Amino acid sequence: MMTGSRNTVELLERVTQVSSSTVLRRLRLGKQLRSGSSLTGETLPPLFPATAAGLAAGAIGVDAADAILTALTPTLRCTDLGQVQTAESELVAAATGTSPATPVPASADEIRLQGAVWKAVLAPDGSRLGDEALLARGFRLGRERDGIVPVSGALMPEIAGKLRRLFDAYLSPTSAPVAFRLEEQAAAEREQKQLEQDDRTPDQLRHDVLAVILDVASRAGEAPSIGGAPATGLVSVREEDLNADFGLGRGVG
Repeated sequence: MMTGSRNTVELLERVTQVSSSTVLRRLRLGKQLRSGSSLTGETLPPLFPATAAGLAAGAIGVDAADAILTALTPTLRCTDLGQVQTAESELVAAATGTSPATPVPASADEIRLQGAVWKAVLAPDGSRLGDEALLARGFRLGRERDGIVPVSGALMPEIAGKLRRLFDAYLSPTSAPVAFRLEEQAAAEREQKQLEQDDRTPDQLRHDVLAVILDVASRAGEAPSIGGAPATGLVSVREEDLNADFGLGRGVG
């Protein structure tokens, strides 16, 4: 079957008709719950045997398994494996209703809350960033619809921190927006008056600040070029629409 998929995730999206986040979550579950092999070829049990057995038998669902692994995987780097698997067994028992404390099966949301408590007990000082967080990072541009391109993704904490600081700097009342510094002084004063009466929402302001950041970055000396030219966006508009100041334009990145 030819699907034109670029990678495994996109192939599974097309075949199963689920979102990329669901595909990534299930791939991560499969990787963590399957058996491994030693250098000598010996079969190694999964790190989370109780969860793997419960999921294979249909005793727990995918969401509950994901809640257990999300809570306990980061603790593997800072505590004993036996303690982690003890916590795992307790969470699986709660999810299946076989625990004396929870004779009724707990929901995935309840397991998530219990998992957070176990995580705090096993790793009271926190844990180092794990492979699961590195795999979850990403940024995606969706398909344009009604003139809007949706974005989604997950940022590493240090990247999100830098972006927040840039937003803070650009949106600070004491900072002149970069876009205005490129104008003549009279135009800057005129824009500043408009800024004082700005009715944009915080999300719209951050969007427009991101546009300025991208414009500045595309013209930076360190930015890579495309065929010797800086990254440039082209917009095509019909002459009659341009003269009428009304109509549609098409952009090419």
